[in-house]
Amino acid sequence: MESNYLLVRLGRETALFDAGVVCSVIELDMVSPVPCAPHHVVGLSAMRSRPITVIDCYRALDLAQPEAVKGSVRLAVVVELDHHLYALQVDEVVDVLALDAKPVAARMELQRGWARVQRGLVDTGQGHALLVDPVALVAGMPAAAAA
Repeated sequence: MESNYLLVRLGRETALFDAGVVCSVIELDMVSPVPCAPHHVVGLSAMRSRPITVIDCYRALDLAQPEAVKGSVRLAVVVELDHHLYALQVDEVVDVLALDAKPVAARMELQRGWARVQRGLVDTGQGHALLVDPVALVAGMPAAAAA
């Protein structure tokens, strides 16, 4: 049975989100910082008069952000989890794919952030991509691991 996925790039990795949890893809223009928020929470924005918590995926994955990305216009994949909207910042939105592939175990060494959020490897027909769990991405790195 085919499922739809959103194919994105973050750093050197290509990742997939199940399109069933994706509400929209937006360009973030204004983000208000939130005092005392976890390190991976950039702040709050809005979409159609609804507040959105903006998540820096580099920080959530404990990855170094490339200089070329810093300060650039950021795209975000908006997902709804438990009736709350989250904007997951990504470098590029590549495509929406209808795939009949089941995720298989990723049998390669992954950085610890990717290892924590991935739910398997999917053959996209254009290469392989990690299937990402947005709940784990929103949660960020555990405090002990991030320290």
